[in-house]
Amino acid sequence: MIKRNNPFVCKKCRKKVLSAKNGKCRNHCTFCLYSKHVDIAPGDRMHSCKGLMTPSNIAKRKSGYYILHICEKCGIKKWNKVQEDDRIGSFIE
Repeated sequence: MIKRNNPFVCKKCRKKVLSAKNGKCRNHCTFCLYSKHVDIAPGDRMHSCKGLMTPSNIAKRKSGYYILHICEKCGIKKWNKVQEDDRIGSFIE
């Protein structure tokens, strides 16, 4: 795993997303929860797909909430941990 925690502009909602706090990594938008399919292994940025990943489900586990992202381009599914400042309220209501 390559740790990356850089601010970015979301490709879906176009808002500026800040780096995650407490030394964690962020791979999805805090506002719309969309992600981008860029990694083969976490943080490597080596995947050629580059499709947008739609947040399709949120599940609660012992270690916290997780978002299921599905790539709009290739269909791959990946679970990602929700960050403290993610706006998941409207998604789970």
